[in-house]
Amino acid sequence: MTASAVADTDALKKCEGVEVSQVIEGCTEAIEENLASGEALAKLYSRRGSAFGAMGKQSEALADLGKAIELHPQDSELYYSRGVVHSQAGDSARALADMNRSLELNPKSAFALSHRGYLHSQLGNHAAAIQDLTAVIEINPDNPMVLNHRGNAYLAKGDYDGAIKDYSEAIKLAPNVGQLYHDRGYTYQ
Repeated sequence: MTASAVADTDALKKCEGVEVSQVIEGCTEAIEENLASGEALAKLYSRRGSAFGAMGKQSEALADLGKAIELHPQDSELYYSRGVVHSQAGDSARALADMNRSLELNPKSAFALSHRGYLHSQLGNHAAAIQDLTAVIEINPDNPMVLNHRGNAYLAKGDYDGAIKDYSEAIKLAPNVGQLYHDRGYTYQ
């Protein structure tokens, strides 16, 4: 095995790792060495973009995720990932557009539905939030945080019974989470 082949293998191993700076280093090396093309190259950009996002480097993350989408535009997870970064950057409109595209490609993505539901709530569209979060609960009924978020959307709409029902169900699933009791108690006021 040549020294170059060893370095190439090391770069890909780093890119697939969990330590953020190593992921960025490995993916950058693999991209610069042209170790992949097409969908595999999109994955390298996606992993590096996600690592940049984890470091709070949103512009770098958005650039890499945009490149990944350009290379593999039918991958719903890429739109989801970029939407999360847009959301972290405070750009709800672009985040919502990416979540919508992700769901066009994969309508049953609980992650994209959840995030879109949270975005709808932030934007004051509580009916749409409830619709998305209900779809998530149908996919995964044992998620207390989604129930809590839907309860918050019901509360924002003035549906106190719906909110209390969701908070109570969430408490049954996660009795040690104090925020759930707080939210339900606030609703009783």
